[in-house]
Amino acid sequence: MKTEDFDANKFSFSDFTFCQLKKYQKYIQNGTANIPYKIKAYVFLDYMIRFHLLPKIIKANVEIISKENNIDSFFVNLLLENFSENSFHLEGRAKNVKTPTLQLKIIYHILILALILNKYKLDITRLAKSMKMDIKQLQSYAKEIGCKLSEVKKEKNKKGSTLPGSIVELVAPLKLNLEHNKYNNK
Repeated sequence: MKTEDFDANKFSFSDFTFCQLKKYQKYIQNGTANIPYKIKAYVFLDYMIRFHLLPKIIKANVEIISKENNIDSFFVNLLLENFSENSFHLEGRAKNVKTPTLQLKIIYHILILALILNKYKLDITRLAKSMKMDIKQLQSYAKEIGCKLSEVKKEKNKKGSTLPGSIVELVAPLKLNLEHNKYNNK
């Protein structure tokens, strides 16, 4: 895929995913034989973001959801199974409902996968924009999973003023206390 082709397909992805995939453009240009797992994970992350943006009550069938949202039908089934509850219409037609608990579940999955793919440190400004969420709301979810927050000055907008960025970092040091007497008595 040439650079022009990649940029022409910008609207096939959320803004966050497209910016992340630009880092791996050289792999994408070489074909699919040697694509790192991160690219595949970013595509799945993009699918989750698109699923998150679907309405709370999903009346369409898998094929229609797949076609309208550009999500592979295998992943539509997976996302429906894990992030919605199946209920039935009076006419017997199935519909899926994204309960508040399941909506939070997908938000946390998106946030955690984005953190994993970015070595546990991430500017969530674009992610919040792609998920159509307020940055403060996404920051509160990041705090709930144990992230530390920091504000940084980021890019300039059209008026020339600097837009703030919001960095979240998940710090989970895994240290063993090898100096404890329990370990030294051997």
